[in-house]
Amino acid sequence: MAKLSKLYITSTMAVLIGLFVLSSSSMADVTFSNNTFTGSGTYSEAVDNGSTNLTANPDNDSSITFTNNLKTTGQFQQNSQIVNIGESTNNSFGTLLVTNGSVNNGHMHIYGDVEVSSDFIVCNKWTAIVTIHDGANLSVAGVAYLNNAKNSQGIVYQQGGTVTFTTTANTVRFGHWRNDGYRSTYNLQGGELNIPNTITYVGWDGTGGLNISGGVANLKGVSITNSTNGKGLLTLTGGTLNVGSNGVGRNLRGAGSPGAATVNLGQGTINASESHSWRNGMTITLTGRSAADTADVPGGVTTFNAGKGKTITISDAMGGVGALTKTGAGTLTLSGNNTYTGTTTIKEGVIIANGANSSTGRLGTGAVIIEKDAKLECQKHNQLGYGTPNNITIRGTFKPDDYTHVKDIILEDGLIDTEYTITSSGTGLDFGSRTAEVKSTGYSTIKSRMNINNNATVTINVESDELTIDGVIKGAGGFTKTGAGTLTLSGANTYTGETTVSAGVLELTGDAVVANGLTTVGTNGTLVYDLAEGQTKKLEFSNSNKLASTGSVYKTGEGTLQLYAAAENMIDSSKFIVSSGRLDMMKYYKGSLEIGELVDGAYTAATFSPGNSVGTLEITGDFTLNPGSTLLLEFDEKGADSLIVSGDTEFAQGSFVTLALAEGASPVPNQQVSFQLSPNISSFGDATLSYPSYLVGMNYDSTTGVLSATVDANSVPEPSTWALMILGVVVLFLRKR
Repeated sequence: MAKLSKLYITSTMAVLIGLFVLSSSSMADVTFSNNTFTGSGTYSEAVDNGSTNLTANPDNDSSITFTNNLKTTGQFQQNSQIVNIGESTNNSFGTLLVTNGSVNNGHMHIYGDVEVSSDFIVCNKWTAIVTIHDGANLSVAGVAYLNNAKNSQGIVYQQGGTVTFTTTANTVRFGHWRNDGYRSTYNLQGGELNIPNTITYVGWDGTGGLNISGGVANLKGVSITNSTNGKGLLTLTGGTLNVGSNGVGRNLRGAGSPGAATVNLGQGTINASESHSWRNGMTITLTGRSAADTADVPGGVTTFNAGKGKTITISDAMGGVGALTKTGAGTLTLSGNNTYTGTTTIKEGVIIANGANSSTGRLGTGAVIIEKDAKLECQKHNQLGYGTPNNITIRGTFKPDDYTHVKDIILEDGLIDTEYTITSSGTGLDFGSRTAEVKSTGYSTIKSRMNINNNATVTINVESDELTIDGVIKGAGGFTKTGAGTLTLSGANTYTGETTVSAGVLELTGDAVVANGLTTVGTNGTLVYDLAEGQTKKLEFSNSNKLASTGSVYKTGEGTLQLYAAAENMIDSSKFIVSSGRLDMMKYYKGSLEIGELVDGAYTAATFSPGNSVGTLEITGDFTLNPGSTLLLEFDEKGADSLIVSGDTEFAQGSFVTLALAEGASPVPNQQVSFQLSPNISSFGDATLSYPSYLVGMNYDSTTGVLSATVDANSVPEPSTWALMILGVVVLFLRKR
């Protein structure tokens, strides 16, 4: 409100305006008599009334403006109309009472300094209003009541300046007496409101409100609705609310059930001066709208700021169309079943989701964005809901709990730090940057498709135990496996980037494959092909699809792995161990190959066959056939397997060399069958050689490495008896000569 001015006519000469005469007697001056100010206009004298009360009664439709200091240790009371405490004045009162005598809506404007040593009361009858302007300074040491009588209404507009209530008692009350239909409200529009030593009560016995649309409110705590008749409303549409250790909550005084406690949060900031909580059944709505918005404007943003070491805990549910942003290095904990639809953005610090297992998530139903250096941590099951889970964009850290459901995950530059299960009901997990990382401790599962985009090579760090990705990995990118734990892939992956196992184990099960590109296994890494009984996996290595390993490659499980290398450098491994099941390998292999594995003092049994069915394998390296394992050499009507080893070859005692007809083939009478082996194999050592009884004239030439035989025309079985060939094998022990 602009500072008021008056026109005074001091001359005795009348001025004729139409039919009316305006003279000096028609405008009353301010008079001070019997400790009471009456009339209208400006009063410029200083008044020190000792302990005697002062009263201001402006004329009807008029105002009194004080431009000098007023002092009394008693009460200063305004009973009607408008009183202005002028700029640059320094006033002190025992009690400041803004009320009404016979006229409603009495209004006090404070422009200067006012110190109240006892009570500040607005009002005792009907409606009274106080407006605090820029430059004003109001300090109150005692009670501060908005409405101090039944059905009265006190309203404060703080447009600027500083207001401080220093009381340590529970005597700051907006809505003190029961006043149904007449909400007593403190409206902070600018400046600074300080209530540092006591709780601010909104709706003590009556209907009260605290509206913050600008400025800064520094409050120890806010208690909303404190009796069965109380109805409290806290509204934030702008500015900053700094909350201390008492937090914000609904608190019942006496018996019965408390009235409604309503919190509407719009485009403002809530800051944790101290760690605190929001609790006890308040109705919290993220409206997301400022006073200037219209009803059809989409929701805006409410910011919760918790600095380093500070925590804000909200246990009541939040609804509405607004959005929520977390700032500051501290923590915001959400444990209510929130239904707000706006976006949740974690710019700094941590949001902890820690509520009941529910279809409704802690972060509403909108999207979730985790910015760089920020973190979202779920501490119980289904903290993002399982009815309508959130979409998540991660540039910081996402730490889920067990059974965490999401819709889509975009991992741009951040980290998924998991030790539990993540399930995606949408398009899956999208990697968008080389700095993206999934870290796992414990036994974790990601049940989701994974899309590695932008030719990125992301990091999957399994620090301990095992992470299983139960979904297809797609896209024009690849990943690096780090950490001492095991990464298990089970999907029929189609990604085309490079795969690197720098540490720990990468295990491929079922239909899982690595990328159609370079796969590198480092010295501290292990690649495992695991196939269950009855499963067969065929992999071809050519062009850019290569396997290079200075670590270990394993074949496990009772199923069959078939490998084909178009050139001798397509499969290059310092150590390849077939621990169980069967490995067929065709054309080329560079490195050592060991069939069977020593585990806990005993060898496992496995089968190796050169060629996928009948074919040739050249091994640049060593070949070892351990006890209990089998070298299977197959033949058909066109030829027989060849195994050419350029390094050392060892057939251990207790190993087996088996000659067998290839599946679907037919023996040809008088056919010469020749298995080409390496010339440097002087003998089969203590291996047991087994072959069908219709192969006769068995001979091994250690000079040429040819193992040959002839199909006996007189003993070739009918097709119906081929399945019984095993009953007619001849077992021959070939000893070293």
